[in-house]
Amino acid sequence: MNLNLKNGAGLLALTVLLSPLLWLRAADTAALIKKGSEVETHIDAKSVRVDLKSRTAIYREKVKVDDPRVSMTCEFLTAKLPDKGNRVDSIIAETNVVILIPDKGATNYATADRAVYTYSIETGVTNELLELSGSPVLTSPQGKTTGTKLIWDIAKEVLTGEDIHMVYRNPGASSTNSVGTNAVSEPKPANP
Repeated sequence: MNLNLKNGAGLLALTVLLSPLLWLRAADTAALIKKGSEVETHIDAKSVRVDLKSRTAIYREKVKVDDPRVSMTCEFLTAKLPDKGNRVDSIIAETNVVILIPDKGATNYATADRAVYTYSIETGVTNELLELSGSPVLTSPQGKTTGTKLIWDIAKEVLTGEDIHMVYRNPGASSTNSVGTNAVSEPKPANP
């Protein structure tokens, strides 16, 4: 099934509600709208079931989401549509999740077995989280982070993780020591 969702179409509500799966700050989305450009979100899947009573959309098999702000693939995607507003309450992407986010000429990658996005406003405070689990990997031009669980607090711009390993790429630093190799230099014995 190929859904080409456009502004003004009968599925406008679904488009508006699913597009925030882009996990972008509101300012980024507002900047696109202010420019007057029409943003389309394309969702492909073998099947979809939208339950308007429970406000849930379930996409199955070979799910692909394309948008100028993000691309994602997975096998199953479940979105809980909000009662009001234009943000999805939650999205669960499962099995072979791959997320590509272009950022200033570079691409950031996230892979995991499961990605859970939640959005809420409680007592005037925005809560927006993306939790990756099942061998998650975040890769950017600055480095790579792996772990058993990675949680990105989008609203606070904070990344936390469990059992993590980080590799930081410092493009300005030399990768060799004074001997001209990557090896750790042995300390020289003091002269007697």
